[in-house]
Amino acid sequence: MRRLLDYSIRYGLAAMVALSLFLSFKIWTKPANSTHKETKKDQTEVVQKKSRSEVFLPTKLIYHHVDDQDSLSYREGLISNIQQKLKKFNYDRLEELAGGEATFQRIKTQRHAVELTYPQPLPLKLYQEVFELPIADIDSLKDDVMIDGVMISIADNYLYLLNHVDMTVYRTKMMGDFPSITAEFRDEDNVFFDVDFDSENVGQIYYVNEDIQLKKYSYIATVQPFTIFTEAFFNQSAEVYSKSNTENVELTNAEGEFLNVNAETGEINYRGKLKETADADANIYDSSFHYVESTGNVLGNIRFFGAQDNTVIYRNYVEGFPVFGDYTKGRMSVTVQNQNVTVTTNEETLLVPIPSDETVRLEPTRTVLQQLLDHGADITKIHDLQIGYEWQLNTETKQVVDLNPAWYVKYDGIWDSVAVIEEKLSEGVAG
Repeated sequence: MRRLLDYSIRYGLAAMVALSLFLSFKIWTKPANSTHKETKKDQTEVVQKKSRSEVFLPTKLIYHHVDDQDSLSYREGLISNIQQKLKKFNYDRLEELAGGEATFQRIKTQRHAVELTYPQPLPLKLYQEVFELPIADIDSLKDDVMIDGVMISIADNYLYLLNHVDMTVYRTKMMGDFPSITAEFRDEDNVFFDVDFDSENVGQIYYVNEDIQLKKYSYIATVQPFTIFTEAFFNQSAEVYSKSNTENVELTNAEGEFLNVNAETGEINYRGKLKETADADANIYDSSFHYVESTGNVLGNIRFFGAQDNTVIYRNYVEGFPVFGDYTKGRMSVTVQNQNVTVTTNEETLLVPIPSDETVRLEPTRTVLQQLLDHGADITKIHDLQIGYEWQLNTETKQVVDLNPAWYVKYDGIWDSVAVIEEKLSEGVAG
């Protein structure tokens, strides 16, 4: 009986090896210009589509205490909880406040309030629709009204909608459970940083007044199969064709859609017509979101980061901070123009976090700003300062990505680390 069992195991292993060799042979001998038939049955479905309330969630929260203290939090759970509570309030009609910069600064510096902010403005109507705020007569508002800040005034029971670029303010009276909002700040998991605001602050941002200790993170990274992106981006993904014999993946179809995957960098570029499911009259934020939505959880925690001209940029966020990497790693950009769309991202994505107790100390905002000026930076070209995580390849294994906290600056319209900008300034190639 034992001998029979041994023979069975040997024959079973031999059969598995033979099957493996046969499948390998079929794969390697497949013609380069063959058709990739991707039916719904063959294609792995994206497990869960992204929600707009997740992607367009504000990224920072500032608690304006009754006294002169302001506290900054990046905690996504806190921001989400407060944002969700807002849809349970009742609102009057929206009105634009006169007074320009003076009114803006008065609202911005008021006490006993909660402020939610975005990295860049987005349409007010989009914000209201995504978070289901029952604001009266919102449809009468112009589509081009943009906001990047939401102020919940507990002192006077108003919701203020702010634009830091042109310093406009809209407001509506709110009625509801204000104590439920302030109760959120008693959560022991909340982490706050002492900040202050002055009308002279660069980019109308809050300055962090103290050193910040942030954890380093490492992630097991994975290279996603290109079929996930053809399914997510192509209007007609059932049948695509390989265009070249190079190491790069180049796919197209009869509709003229095209996707390229750079074999060396992993960068993905897609070109095609706007998704058939998208509203032809939608703004670029709604149109671009369809491509983020279609990737589901593949790109991890990805959120709105900014927009310029016809391009909307989304980034990975880790512990409330954006991720910056070369070759569009940790980022997706979507350009929509004349019903044509271009999508750029990377096939390498963050998968599983690896715990680490190692931390990095980051200096206060004013110290960083002064260092930039000492290197010859033009203060009029500094539009924003932001803490982010730098995507770095682990020196020991390519399967692991290190995320190191660092200061980033938007200098002359381009985001880069402060260290890189200082080096460029020293070499005379920036500023």
